[in-house]
Amino acid sequence: MAASMVLLFHSVPSHVAGEWLVERDGSSANWYFMKSRFIAGMDANFDYKSERQDRLTEIQYARAAAIMF
Repeated sequence: MAASMVLLFHSVPSHVAGEWLVERDGSSANWYFMKSRFIAGMDANFDYKSERQDRLTEIQYARAAAIMF
């Protein structure tokens, strides 16, 4: 299912994927598929966002720690 979500996110404009993966405060969305290394990889593409810059190390650590499949 996570691989299907990645394909879906690649078929829409990047800002659409960003709306699903990044919260307004810059944190990663808290949903089941964030445990997937594929979805986490897509989430990492949005590390450039200014909302994330202050907490980037924390976000990257939490994302890496959450990967389970």
